[in-house]
Amino acid sequence: MLSAASARRRVTFKDQAAADLATFLNVNEFADSLDIDGSSVAGVLMNDEAPGPAEDDGVTQLEQTLYARAADFDQAPVVRQRLTVNDRQANVVRVDQDQGMLIIRLRWFDS
Repeated sequence: MLSAASARRRVTFKDQAAADLATFLNVNEFADSLDIDGSSVAGVLMNDEAPGPAEDDGVTQLEQTLYARAADFDQAPVVRQRLTVNDRQANVVRVDQDQGMLIIRLRWFDS
């Protein structure tokens, strides 16, 4: 006969990763509601690198990493694709996917 503790379902790594993702992408916790190409997506934009070198005519390249749930996209973005995030256009320079999360590196051009 199983004890009550043994009878309880064990939490797996995948279960915990899904719970962590739900917390990280919760707009009441860490995430913001972002307008990405006309769709509302819970995501986190991280300012995790210093601006790149200045280009011609004083244009500076700024990069950010966008974290979002893969299920919130019909298709994962691809490198060189343009995404409109909150009415600003960015170029996708890298896309990774891990445990249901998309990690999208965006490059903005500001003058």
